[in-house]
Amino acid sequence: MHARTDGRGLMKAEITGALNDSKRDPSKVTVGALITPPEQLTSAEKEETDLTIKIWRDVLDGYKDAYDQARDDWKSLDTKAQGTVAIAGIFISGIISIFRQLSSDVLDFNHLLLGFSILNSGVAVALAAATLWIRRSRIPPAGVEARSLADRAIGSGQPVHPLETERAFVQEQITGWDASVQSIRAEYTKKASRLLYSQILLLAVVAPVVIVLLKVLLIDW
Repeated sequence: MHARTDGRGLMKAEITGALNDSKRDPSKVTVGALITPPEQLTSAEKEETDLTIKIWRDVLDGYKDAYDQARDDWKSLDTKAQGTVAIAGIFISGIISIFRQLSSDVLDFNHLLLGFSILNSGVAVALAAATLWIRRSRIPPAGVEARSLADRAIGSGQPVHPLETERAFVQEQITGWDASVQSIRAEYTKKASRLLYSQILLLAVVAPVVIVLLKVLLIDW
């Protein structure tokens, strides 16, 4: 949009319309701010443009907080997976010990239950170990990528209003952080699903082992 010599009334109408647009969509920096040099902005126009950029900076901070929370959840999931592997290992050792105490002459119901338990424990360990596999996720914009975003926001070196440059840079960062948050959340969901199945299988081991122990202690003995 170019402000020609169509009169101050037309320019004022353009600025007012742009300010109203920015209230409906914070992604738009006011056209008035892009047309008018900073030193000629009214206090209301400057406050409006500052508010627009502040809103987008708050959005950017929100994405950073979301990414930090996702990383903490990721670490917590890995810790739980390690605990699951350890518990499953203890279960397998105990089951094998019980298995050895049973008569090896005939395969009976006890052997089948313990064999089922060992199988479940093995699968549980495999799923928990799969949770700990190193996975790739998009990292937030930093270093070279952040510099690239800044270069893109600044443009080809042509004169650009500082407010437009700042808005463009913040929006470029938001796009990068959004992709990073979505990526780590998608990988987290896969890890969490594997760990859940692993823990369900581990719980399924308890009942057969208890049944065998009770049968051996109360009946066979």
